[in-house]
Amino acid sequence: ASPHAAGVVALIRAAHPGWSPGAVVAMLRRTATGQPCPTALDPGVAFFGAPVQYCSGGVGSNNFYGAGLVNALAAARG
Repeated sequence: ASPHAAGVVALIRAAHPGWSPGAVVAMLRRTATGQPCPTALDPGVAFFGAPVQYCSGGVGSNNFYGAGLVNALAAARG
């Protein structure tokens, strides 16, 4: 995911070269597509005996997906 986020940051910086790093991060988070917590356990839990991880938070702000998926089109339109 980090290469995708870096690419979207590059789009934001190209459109707004004078923005501070904080403003760029705010745009990245504001335009992200919120993701809800997963409804099913990761298949690795049963197959590999991995520990169960619990998701907390809501759509757009949880410990699995953070602010969500970066959205290049929304960020570029910003």
